[in-house]
Amino acid sequence: KKVKDLRDPETFYLSVCPCLSYEDESSLHINSFPHGERSLQVALEGVDDYDFLIIDCPPAMNALTKMALVASDGVLVPLRNDLFSFEGLTKMLAESASIKQRVNQDLSFLGVFFTQDKENTRLSIQMKQVFSEKLKDNYIPIAIPESVIVSESTYERIPANLYKPWSLIDLKYRALTGEIMNRLGVETKSKTKLRAQLSGKEKAGIK
Repeated sequence: KKVKDLRDPETFYLSVCPCLSYEDESSLHINSFPHGERSLQVALEGVDDYDFLIIDCPPAMNALTKMALVASDGVLVPLRNDLFSFEGLTKMLAESASIKQRVNQDLSFLGVFFTQDKENTRLSIQMKQVFSEKLKDNYIPIAIPESVIVSESTYERIPANLYKPWSLIDLKYRALTGEIMNRLGVETKSKTKLRAQLSGKEKAGIK
């Protein structure tokens, strides 16, 4: 099916299209799809009334991830703060470069940011320094901290920013969104105010 045929017309600002379970994804091969690695690109044809399309991929370089790279014009990589993530990122960068060269010249790398971050631990500080030095401008220096708010909001099926608005986790996500928008060349409002609020929360140790 085309993605435009799966959308809920009642949600005018946000639509979510479900995909396969992770167990199903792991058994798929590119050749299982009628248009091969371009299958997702074809499925997205006609979806042109959104400002952004975000394709959430599993943490593995499988068929669906490769099809997402072919269909996208930007790659944003969330990482857990450990060495295994660095190895996975190396594979992702290599595959992205290959796809950009072969089939999708519009593909660009938007950056890497840490998620589920154990802030202020020695490992976290060291890994941030390593990634900053190696990735330079491709490193986004805004980490999403480990937070019970995320777990609770997921359980309640409510976005974290609506579950606990103006909490530290909400402000972090807002700051990250602002940075991504900036990298995309999109103007955002109240950036200075947001930075001040975020700085105040961090200094006070508010979760």
